[in-house]
Amino acid sequence: MKAVHVAGFATLMALSGAFAQEAAPAAAEKAAAPEMENESSLWASGSIDISSGYIYDSGTVLSDDLAFQPWFGFGFDALDRIPLEFGAWANYATDRIDETQTQNHCFNEVDLSVGTSFESDGGTAASLSLVTWQYPNMEGWNGEELLFGSLSQTVGILTLGTELEFMLTGDYDNDLHVIPFAEIGFDITEDVAVALYGQLHYNYGEGEAVDAWTAYNLKATVSAFDFSVYAAYWGQIDDKIYTDETHDVEDTIFGLSYAFEL
Repeated sequence: MKAVHVAGFATLMALSGAFAQEAAPAAAEKAAAPEMENESSLWASGSIDISSGYIYDSGTVLSDDLAFQPWFGFGFDALDRIPLEFGAWANYATDRIDETQTQNHCFNEVDLSVGTSFESDGGTAASLSLVTWQYPNMEGWNGEELLFGSLSQTVGILTLGTELEFMLTGDYDNDLHVIPFAEIGFDITEDVAVALYGQLHYNYGEGEAVDAWTAYNLKATVSAFDFSVYAAYWGQIDDKIYTDETHDVEDTIFGLSYAFEL
C-alpha cells in the first residue's frame, strides 16, 4: 500500500513497520560516531509488497485485485547537516478497476518524493516532502502534486501522530487532508515484532460538500526478520465526497512484504 504516502520515507517507515505510505522498510541508522567524521551519510533501502488490493487513505479503491508494490528510497546529509531523502513507490495492478483505466497488468500509480526528516532521542519525529502522484493507467495520464508533512511522538510502545497533505495541483488542488494515527508496537522476540495501527482521514476543501471524515483504517502487522504479513480493514465514515461503488468501501486487504537495506 502506499507507504503511508511516499513522502518522509525514512521517518514513516521507521514508525510503522510494514504500513505505509503505508508497507515498510525501516530506515538505516545514519548517525556517525564523532571519530568517523569522514564516513559517508548515504543510505538506501527498499521493499516489495504483494497485496490483495490497494485502497488509499481517503477510501479510494485503486486496485481490487492482486497488486505488487515496490518501493525504493535513498538519502544523505546535505552539507553534513540537513538530511535529504528521495523515494519512489508504485502500484502494479493485475486488473483495471473500471473503464477510466486503460489496460490490465500495468502500473496505475507511480509516486516520487523529495524531502527531509528529523527524529530526536526523545521520540519526536517530523518530516516535510514535496510529492508527485502520477497515474499512467488513467485516460490522459493524470497526476497530482502535494506538500506532505508529519509529526509524531513515541513513548514506550505507543506512537501518536498526524500527517498533513496539502494538494497543489489536480482535481483537488487547495484541499487539505488531515490523517491522525496511533500505533502500538512491541517485540515478541529479538527477531519477531507485532504492531497494531489505526488512522482516520479528514478532507477539508473549498465548499461544504467536501468537508468530511471520509474513512478509517485498522491494521495488524507481524514482522519476522526482513518479512512481514499484514491485514488492514477499511471502512467509510461519510459519503459526502465519495458516493459511487468504487469508494463506498468496507473491505480487508491482506499483504506480504519484504524489506531490505543496501
